[in-house]
Amino acid sequence: MTDDIAERRTGPMNPYDGFFSWSAQDQNGRGACGVTNEPARAEARLNAALDTLEAGAVGVVELVRLDREASQPAYVHGAVLLRSRRRDTLLEVVTER
Repeated sequence: MTDDIAERRTGPMNPYDGFFSWSAQDQNGRGACGVTNEPARAEARLNAALDTLEAGAVGVVELVRLDREASQPAYVHGAVLLRSRRRDTLLEVVTER
């Protein structure tokens, strides 16, 4: 049974199985994060967060799902869907998919 649980925690994730987590952070440790059920909303919130941070800030959107086996609420992290960084003070956001 333990192997079955480990496989569920680390196996491939279907985008419709869970949620979309976004997080952003700059070199000073300031940042923001959140979870939503819509990928476009996660990307928009990531970009909005990057706009408030200093140049060089980085962020990601990734798939997550609830870990139903955890004793405390937790997410199992899956594939990174996009990476973004704030390039300069002109609020230019560079996104890699």
